[in-house]
Amino acid sequence: MMETLGIIDASPHPSNPQSSPWGLIAAQRLAGRPLLEWVVRGALASSHLARTVVLTSPRTLEFIRGLAPAQVEVIATRAIDPLARFAETARSLQAQAVVNIHIDGPLVDAEAIDQLCQAAQGAASVDYLTWLPPHGATSAEQETCVEWVSARALERADRSAVRPSERISPTRHMRGRPEAFELQYLPAPEPGEAIEFSWPKNGQANDDECNALLLALANRRWDCSQIVAMLERQKAGLERLQHEAA
Repeated sequence: MMETLGIIDASPHPSNPQSSPWGLIAAQRLAGRPLLEWVVRGALASSHLARTVVLTSPRTLEFIRGLAPAQVEVIATRAIDPLARFAETARSLQAQAVVNIHIDGPLVDAEAIDQLCQAAQGAASVDYLTWLPPHGATSAEQETCVEWVSARALERADRSAVRPSERISPTRHMRGRPEAFELQYLPAPEPGEAIEFSWPKNGQANDDECNALLLALANRRWDCSQIVAMLERQKAGLERLQHEAA
């Protein structure tokens, strides 16, 4: 049985395909590459994910395959909502746990993923684990860009979530029921009290500074266009990304 599976959901919304994540990916590029590629690259660099897959619908399969790196498998699923997709995928690939890597978080890196997986290893009873959202508020609506969830919790949620509003995310049902699921939130590391969209004044950023900024950004939900605009304004950051992509 596979230990931890990374899942990136690039499926269109069945009721409104025009607002689907894959449409956003097609429109947004970072350092000349699709946003999906950056998300996948971060997942593949993780040392705690046994495998990473991208989910989409049969009708968008070839489109998403054209955006994803060749090293990752793109799986077509007919499941109609995110919770069903994740439960079905974890079951079919025999995963013990899943890391939900949001497609709209291109700065999520391997360190953010690995820290969650390491924390989960020491908490056998935990169903769901993620970073504490900004300002410490937690709710069913509050999501972060990386979430660890046990396969058993996905199965329970898939069976018990009946309202459509509980199934719009693979984890929303369990996040809204802390009395039924064991939820754990890690304090999010931040490089200071506020995140500034800037690199060191001399234009040189060492690896520790870059990783701290990337990890902090990984714990927040930024609009992709904001991230792209930020990096395009920052020559040092853009050059670093281009160097990593080479």
